Amino acid sequence: MKKKNKKVKAKKDLQRIIPKNKDSCVSFPDADSYYFYNLGMLLGETKKTIVQVGRDKRFFDAFEKGLKVANKSGIVFYCVDSDSVNETMEIEIKKDIFDSVDYIPLSAVNGADRFEEKSIDVIFLNGDYGFFNLYDVIDTWYPKLKDDGWLSGYCRFYEEGDLERFAREKGLGFSILQRPLTDNIFEVYSEDIASGLKKIQDCINFGMLLDADQVINRILTAYPYSPFLTNLKAELDYQCGKTVEAKKLFENIINMWPYHVRAMNNLAAIEVNTGYPGRARALFERVLEIDPVNEDAIASLNEMGKPGL
Repeated sequence: MKKKNKKVKAKKDLQRIIPKNKDSCVSFPDADSYYFYNLGMLLGETKKTIVQVGRDKRFFDAFEKGLKVANKSGIVFYCVDSDSVNETMEIEIKKDIFDSVDYIPLSAVNGADRFEEKSIDVIFLNGDYGFFNLYDVIDTWYPKLKDDGWLSGYCRFYEEGDLERFAREKGLGFSILQRPLTDNIFEVYSEDIASGLKKIQDCINFGMLLDADQVINRILTAYPYSPFLTNLKAELDYQCGKTVEAKKLFENIINMWPYHVRAMNNLAAIEVNTGYPGRARALFERVLEIDPVNEDAIASLNEMGKPGL
C-alpha cells in the first residue's frame, strides 16, 4: 500500500460509516462466524427478510448474536434445504428478535419458487447445492433479492468460472474472501456497486484519489457489511493522506474481522511509517500466526531485521 505525500483534511468521522464492534469480547471458533456475526450486527433497520440456502447452524447462531447485539427485531428467517432441517437445525426461536423461523424442505433451486421477485433482503448460499452448479443457484436466487439487498455465500463447491460468468453476464461485481479471512465466501455486488467500483478504479488510474474516496463513502453508507469494501475504504483514506482516519478504520476492521490479514499488514505499514516499529512487528507476527506463508508479512519482518536493531 503506497502513501501519497499530500495531506488532506478529513471531512467526516469514519466511525459513523463502520461502527466499532459493540461487543469487543465476542469470540468464535472460526473466521466465517465473524463474517456472519457482523452481517447480523450491521444489517440495516429496514432489512427484515433473511434466507439461508443450505443448512449451516453456525450461520444462524453467529448471525443471531449479531442481531441481538445491535438490538434488531422483527426478523423473518427462512432456511431452504432438501434435508429434514427441522430435526437437524435445532433453532430456538427468540421472539424478541425473530417474528418467525421457517423451514422450506426443497432443493437449492426449487426453494426459490416460494418467494416473489425482489422480496428478500439478505440471501446466504451455503455452498453444497447437490446436482446444481453455482451459476444456476445464483441465477435462480438473485432475482428474488431487493434492489438494495445483499447476496453472499460459499464458493467451495463450484465449477471454476461460474461466479465470474454470472457477474459478467449480469453486469454485477463480486469478490471472493479467500482464506484466512473466510473459507472462500463470495459477495455479489449490485450494478450500482459494480459501477462504483469501476469508477473508483478509473479515478485511481488517473490519480483522482479524493474522487475515489467519495465514491467508496457512498457505497459503504448503504453497504457496511463487506470486509473487502471496508478495507478498500481504509486504503483509499491512507493514500489520500488521511492517516489518522485510515488507522482507526483498519483497527475497526481487525476488531470486526480478526482474520483480516490484509488489514493487519496495512495497519502495520502505518505503524512503521509513523514511528512505531514495535507495534508493527507485533502485527506482522500476528499475521504469520494466522497465515504462516503470508509474503507481505515475511518480507516486512525481514526488512525490519531483528528486534532492537
